Amino acid sequence: MKKQIALELTESEAQMLAFLLHTATDQFYASKVLRDRAKISLKDLRTAETVRRKLSHQR
Repeated sequence: MKKQIALELTESEAQMLAFLLHTATDQFYASKVLRDRAKISLKDLRTAETVRRKLSHQR
């Protein structure tokens, strides 16, 4: 199920959100144990990467 959430962000807020998404996805990619515990799939991580790229390009 896909949901779109409209966000009104300043440029610095979008940068911070993109940075946090990037940091979190890196951690989950690096640790299968962490992914298993959090029940996060690789598909979820790809979706997060897509959102991060969109936030980065909004600037």
